[in-house]
Amino acid sequence: MHKGCYVQSFDLLKVKEHVDTKETIREKFGIPSTTSVFNKGVERWYYVHRIISESPARGRKSVLHQSIFITFDKRGVVQEKGTISGENEVDICKDVTKDAGYKTTFLRETFGNIGKFSQSGGVLK
Repeated sequence: MHKGCYVQSFDLLKVKEHVDTKETIREKFGIPSTTSVFNKGVERWYYVHRIISESPARGRKSVLHQSIFITFDKRGVVQEKGTISGENEVDICKDVTKDAGYKTTFLRETFGNIGKFSQSGGVLK
């Protein structure tokens, strides 16, 4: 089973640093597998290709993993290109970010709806 955009390392020879733009890269390779934005507006595109072998006895196994990246400056011009070797598993963080949004109190919950409803059951306007 093939997954991702089939772009190989030697395809990077087609990429000209400080010349190519996002538009020309999109014409050469298509839409990237994923993108990320770094500090100061620098954007990086990733083209990832994997071949996965599946069997009932062994389950899913990655047979081939190729990734290239292309970094653009704020103007959308290629600044850097390269390959990423290997396949890294990413641990999922289970930490919880506290919500700094709306906080309610017992009194607000208890008395907050007084006067919002009419006797006929409809909401007052």
